[in-house]
Amino acid sequence: MRRWLALLMCWGVLASPAARGAALQFGAGEQPPEVVVDSKKPRLCTLAWFLTDTATSDFYMSRMQVEPNENDKPSARSMPCPVRVPPRMAARALDICLARAAEFRTCVFADMARTFVEQPELRATAENTSRCASDLASHIGVACWKKGDLSVCNVACGQSELEARDLARGRCEAKHQQRCDMIGAAPILAPQ
Repeated sequence: MRRWLALLMCWGVLASPAARGAALQFGAGEQPPEVVVDSKKPRLCTLAWFLTDTATSDFYMSRMQVEPNENDKPSARSMPCPVRVPPRMAARALDICLARAAEFRTCVFADMARTFVEQPELRATAENTSRCASDLASHIGVACWKKGDLSVCNVACGQSELEARDLARGRCEAKHQQRCDMIGAAPILAPQ
């Protein structure tokens, strides 16, 4: 008797539409599954910073997502980013470099002032121009020149990888009056 009951239960499971790989039908008045709704949801605001360890010339990119306010409306690319970024977010951006550097004082933002060559320290760099936001640009670029072992750089935001690199090179060459031929760029939004 138990055997028959078990066989009957197995047959019921194996005969269902899901077991045969058939499409499940939704009622006319039902909402679509959440997976379809989520695929249309705009991406969260992402802020991206370029950082460097001056002792090793290693570059890092830090990304942070920002939750939208309840009244925020999405742009074409993502939810809007805040106009003012709290200092604690900038400090957290440096953490990716600090976790890997031998000395904490060698971690700086990658957009550097003219005085950086003489004073290679954090106060000769700019957090706000080392950062790009996903609602305004799609890529963050960096361009540098070498002074001995020291990389001196500037950052720019662009609508493409090429534009971000070109803008960063233009900023670097205009500010430092040097040929900035070490360039790179990365998407602001993390891959999905």
